[in-house]
Amino acid sequence: MAIARDIELTGNAEIDQFFHKGGTRLLPVEGNTYYWGFSNYATGPKDTFESVNNESAKNMVRGVLEQFTHVVNISFKEIDYSVGNASNMGGFNVVSGKIDGGTGGASAHDNAASFFVRNLNDYSDSDYHKGNNMTVAHEVLHLLGFVDIGYKPGYTEVDTVMSYNKMVNDAYGEKVRIYEYDKNGQPIIVAGKVIYAINETLGIYDIQALQSIYGANHSYNAGDTVYKYTPDTLKSFQTIWDGGGIDTIDVSEFVLGVELNLNGGTRSNLFTKDFSLSGTEFDGTRAIGIAYGANIENAFGGKGNDIIHGNELDNVISGNEGNDTLYGGAGNDTLNGGDGDDILYGDEGDDILSGGAGTNILYGGTGNDTLISHGKDTLYGGEGNDWYQIYSTENVRIVENRDGGTDRVSIYTKDITNYVAAENIEDINLATNLTYNSSITGNDQDNKILGNNGDNILIGKKGNDVLQGYKGSDTYIFSKGDGQDVIAESSNNKVPVTDKDVLLFTDISSSQLWFTKTSYKGLESLKIKVLGTTDEISVDTWYSDNSKLEQIKTQDGVVLSIAQVEALVDIMATQSMPSGSSTGVINNYLIQTGANSNQDSSTIYGDAQNNVINGGADNDTIYGGAGNDTISGGEGTNILIGGAGNDKLISRGNDTLYGGDGSDTYEIWGTQFRIIEQHNSNDIDTMNIYTQSVTHFTASNNIENIALRATDIHNSSLTGNDLDNYVGGNFGDNVLTGGKGNDTLVGYKGSDTYIFNKGDGQDSIWEYNNNNVPLTDKDVLIFTDISAEQLWFTKDVVFNRESLLIKVLGTNDQILVNNWYSDNDKLEQIKTQDGVTLSINQVESLADIMSTQTMPTGSHSTIIDDYLAQASIMAA
Repeated sequence: MAIARDIELTGNAEIDQFFHKGGTRLLPVEGNTYYWGFSNYATGPKDTFESVNNESAKNMVRGVLEQFTHVVNISFKEIDYSVGNASNMGGFNVVSGKIDGGTGGASAHDNAASFFVRNLNDYSDSDYHKGNNMTVAHEVLHLLGFVDIGYKPGYTEVDTVMSYNKMVNDAYGEKVRIYEYDKNGQPIIVAGKVIYAINETLGIYDIQALQSIYGANHSYNAGDTVYKYTPDTLKSFQTIWDGGGIDTIDVSEFVLGVELNLNGGTRSNLFTKDFSLSGTEFDGTRAIGIAYGANIENAFGGKGNDIIHGNELDNVISGNEGNDTLYGGAGNDTLNGGDGDDILYGDEGDDILSGGAGTNILYGGTGNDTLISHGKDTLYGGEGNDWYQIYSTENVRIVENRDGGTDRVSIYTKDITNYVAAENIEDINLATNLTYNSSITGNDQDNKILGNNGDNILIGKKGNDVLQGYKGSDTYIFSKGDGQDVIAESSNNKVPVTDKDVLLFTDISSSQLWFTKTSYKGLESLKIKVLGTTDEISVDTWYSDNSKLEQIKTQDGVVLSIAQVEALVDIMATQSMPSGSSTGVINNYLIQTGANSNQDSSTIYGDAQNNVINGGADNDTIYGGAGNDTISGGEGTNILIGGAGNDKLISRGNDTLYGGDGSDTYEIWGTQFRIIEQHNSNDIDTMNIYTQSVTHFTASNNIENIALRATDIHNSSLTGNDLDNYVGGNFGDNVLTGGKGNDTLVGYKGSDTYIFNKGDGQDSIWEYNNNNVPLTDKDVLIFTDISAEQLWFTKDVVFNRESLLIKVLGTNDQILVNNWYSDNDKLEQIKTQDGVTLSINQVESLADIMSTQTMPTGSHSTIIDDYLAQASIMAA
């Protein structure tokens, strides 16, 4: 047998901790094969060693040696290894030790090598998960050149069987425990209990060091492998080495939350016990590790609240049940939250994120991501060209960065009949294979808006938009300043008797319009210029059979037919377009031809007085004109245009509401509505909600106030916008979100939830006169993306009321809970992103503590963590 003295250090601290320069290791007898056997101690120091005659023990040793062959390119050949032929055959022998102290030992010299395990003959198959097999692995590694390691600063040693000063060697048959220590040499403690592990396989660092010498065995588990673990089958810590293929870790049978990491060189805890169990130690052995260089692509989570991290590969990760947090990492990942309230992070790459049922938060990250909503979700696309797919009838919030790419929203449910594009979304489309009536409203971007085969209302708003209605009777709405839009009706295959497409100008009169024919690539289109502005509309391929609009309606009561529009095109072609803002061509034409300029009884016009106008059962278009008007559309699909003045627009049907100039009030009694309000810093516009059929409301752009006004108790959620909003609940259990801006949130009675996000400004919460019923009412403030270490509590006196001021360190954000120190105006809980829940007493204690200190200038403080840790120790 040859002993090599050729170990060279690699420069990698995690590997070199197992060796010392010039150390020895046993060489194979032939090729990569080691000879070995069980010694026959017919003679010898029987008081020290004895032959292994226990078949269970022999099979255990064979199994451990097989583990080595899985991860590195070596093999073991078992021979009849008696004392008489040891020096001739080479290799190593195995015996059972009878000495006291220690669990085993190994030795090697010029002619022989051997190792022993104490009381090996007492081993039984039931002992396999008690760490005894890793004593064998420990001694084999000694023969292969490994040394015992103790804690060294900067090293992580728990994931190796070579650790000795963190190991407790109990009596044989008991657990051999390797305690988990962090990189500072401190024991890892969870819920006041020290964590220990029992290895069933070679550790992560053992495999890494072995492969640095012998090379990795890429033929082991080289196919598509599913690693399924259950609480019954996973008894000890196991390390995965995988040679290739598309592989999956399945922990779907675990009931408590798992922490799973697919990156090589990591350990994952699959807890099956509650940390509240009595005792000072916690059995964390139900854990798995992934060796360096092992590529695991997919994961299926359990039934609890899981945390799963992907790696740089294209991962498919499913959270399944529970409130899960999934991280894709690099690569083009597919993340499925499953049931529960999930948080998904796509991170890098072109990812697909689906929250599943529940109230979910999806972060696309960088790359061209697809975010799929089936619940009441908040979707953050991030950078790249993102695609939002909406299947849910719940209120879905989309947050997209400006200049974050060209982003698209697709609506796949018939139950959403009114969609308003979120800020910074470019493209919106309905599923074109469905036939139902809906409306889509764009934003200030250059939008592409595609309807379906129903009767659609398409509103581009500002920006240079492309609008396409397809089949059905579509209405295109255009207002002053809406830019240079294109209407495409070329693919609608309309039915002339029933389909009637309309272009409606909300605040532009007929005297401001100029019609011309344009040609592009042999196709003739209609261009409508708004005089005195850069606004225009091009109706693509107007002069083909299916691309015309049956009516064009203006603010001053003019309704033009197809024939009239084309006649005006011919007339205007003989004249020069005026340089000013008006022309008499259309009015003169209507007078000369004797044509009725108000040909549609469903279009109603007010005057400059304070009008009260009520629509009927039809689909009405109502212009209020100047004055403080009250307009109600009645039943049907209506368009209500207030015009100048402080107008009240009342929606009972499927309505589109334009307030215009002035401080307007929108009364919502129906289930479908869309509000278009112009921004004016001098106006204060209000949404009053009277319907109980809809439970989720978001303030339309440029609306300052939103409030529930129904007298009956019902539970609803209200979300503000980027203005300084007033958000008022009712006597039910409300969820109130101010959004950006300095908002005032009022919950009144009931168990109310206040949502605050980073960057939401300086908000005020009023819970006054809420007549709390302590046993049932529980008001909660939730910080969605702010941790406890970022909060600072102080008592503040406002309007002679002692209030609670909560500042977000490192920002200008804050929340003032008015009159907190009265009997009825407190919030029962404050919850943070990192899982901290503070009670009333804890908040007031923290306010007292912080009042004695100076608020940090940085972004975090340890006061809350220290306070909770001290409280936990006192409770224990």
